[in-house]
Amino acid sequence: MKYENKALSSDDREISFLFSSLKAGFSEESASHLRNIALYSSRKFSWERLCKLGEEFDVAPFIYNALLASGLDEVVPPAFFSKLEIEYYQNLSKNMRALKICNQLASAFRNDGIRVILLGGGGFLGTLYENMGLRYVGDIDILIHKDRFEDARKTLGSLGFTQFKKYRGVMKSGSITIDIHTDIIDSERISSRKNIYSFNPELFWSDCIPHPEVDGAFVLSPSDSLLYSAFHCFKHSFSRIIWSIDTAEIIRKYGDKEFYDYILSISQANATSVPIYYSLAYIHETGISTIDTVALKKLKENFRENKIAKRIFQMAVDGRNIGSFSELLVILSRGQSGRSGQSSNACLKFFIESLFPCKNTLKEIYPRWPEKFILFAYLARFVDISIRTFFMCLRFFKLTPGRMTGKS
Repeated sequence: MKYENKALSSDDREISFLFSSLKAGFSEESASHLRNIALYSSRKFSWERLCKLGEEFDVAPFIYNALLASGLDEVVPPAFFSKLEIEYYQNLSKNMRALKICNQLASAFRNDGIRVILLGGGGFLGTLYENMGLRYVGDIDILIHKDRFEDARKTLGSLGFTQFKKYRGVMKSGSITIDIHTDIIDSERISSRKNIYSFNPELFWSDCIPHPEVDGAFVLSPSDSLLYSAFHCFKHSFSRIIWSIDTAEIIRKYGDKEFYDYILSISQANATSVPIYYSLAYIHETGISTIDTVALKKLKENFRENKIAKRIFQMAVDGRNIGSFSELLVILSRGQSGRSGQSSNACLKFFIESLFPCKNTLKEIYPRWPEKFILFAYLARFVDISIRTFFMCLRFFKLTPGRMTGKS
């Protein structure tokens, strides 16, 4: 069992404890490991730093859960333990409220004949995470059929939600934000993603299962949940650790040989070997969880890794911010299996649209720009991309630290 984060110094005990805490359940072996880190290190363990890391990485409830599981709750200085305990119970209260809102939404959608799948945090509460206080839930992400998009907006409007800025798929009411999706790869914003991956959205609906805590709503099947979590983590350049924790937890709960074999088969069918491989490899290399190395090898056999892609991925593993450049790993990797394959035209179109998206998506990126100045918005986009590329190159050639230490 691998516990250490390879990307960080092995004598960084607080980081080691943090990464060993990022799970929902603990065996006696893993609980014993936590005790060894905290009590038998060569230097004094800093509980204050651990608490700060929990806040920085948005995982304080996981640390609280780990302390209870390892019997360290009586060792932690009361002030720090109390802080973690308050954070856990406040998050538990927020999540119970989120479930209540999800039930209200599901009831309204059901009355209007709209099927809905809860994605991300809302979908994982009470399913992947039986402990309701562990995971933070931000926006409520929902998946609906594409032809019911406007109907869903009307339903949310009847509940007091209004469109947020120029994001047609984002509805807001007070502190509650609903993000409406019609697929899991955001092709409504970057349409050329459909030429890179080979998703059939209807398969998600045929395999979805009822949400045990939200009457009338559904959740993705375990394999589709892994596909969604891994893709989400990859698309956002591993920028938030919770998405990797979700993926790791799915593997822990369902990852037997049959599950891995099925993931391998759908990764070939959906042309998603690249994002799934890198997301699982990231979890394995950073020490968040141990992934079957045979499965990783088979996933990697579906494409040829470009040297530049390998370097970008290693930067992410080392904790260096790679900005929004993770999907370059798809473009730079050749030979990915799937219906659409990865033709040069498809990759070029995807690359150009990622840099300079359609007008409606550009309005979402620059919501304050009037439509008559849309050409200037494209110019601003060019400047923005140029600056980010410049600093990415500095990090690529190790000319600046650029270390990503938290939520980014």
